[in-house]
Amino acid sequence: MTDKDTITKAEMYDLRIKNQVQKTERSYLRGHLIIYTNGEWVYFDTRKPTVGNPRPCGKCGQESTPEGNDACLGSIPGVVNACCGHGDNSSAYIDYQDGKRFVIEKILNPHRRTKL
Repeated sequence: MTDKDTITKAEMYDLRIKNQVQKTERSYLRGHLIIYTNGEWVYFDTRKPTVGNPRPCGKCGQESTPEGNDACLGSIPGVVNACCGHGDNSSAYIDYQDGKRFVIEKILNPHRRTKL
């Protein structure tokens, strides 16, 4: 075995964590990795429940507006719901009152094909 074949304790820890996350239901909340464990969604890094522990945007660091909007978007007239994607353009969208939805990724990358 050469030095290149050895793995550090930190690398082994990282591999165990990645393996654990792959076997767990996971998602993102405002740009933060969350996992479903023991019947509730918790932040992966702190294991604190997501309910009652809001966090700022994982991309820009801003808190939500008092109305609950993403601070970088603010209040947009005629919009029912919107998300900036928190650093992931494929998750960004705007839902209008008339039922139309704009997906930001499709606007930025109109020729990109998405998996169904």
